[in-house]
Amino acid sequence: MMIAINMDEEPYCQARDWIDHDQDEATRDLSEGQAHTLMLKQGTTHATWTVTPVPYLPPPDLADTSM
Repeated sequence: MMIAINMDEEPYCQARDWIDHDQDEATRDLSEGQAHTLMLKQGTTHATWTVTPVPYLPPPDLADTSM
């Protein structure tokens, strides 16, 4: 929102709507192994946020981190 707040009303409202209503869609996409993208446009400026699922990474073995 730090970027969107400086944009015109339409892209700002798109970002606000995504925060308020579309995060369930993003969660569903990610749980299905798909990326989710939000793109805002203002004149010649395009701001794109893409989240992609990552494979599960096990936590590091704490025994291997001693210094």
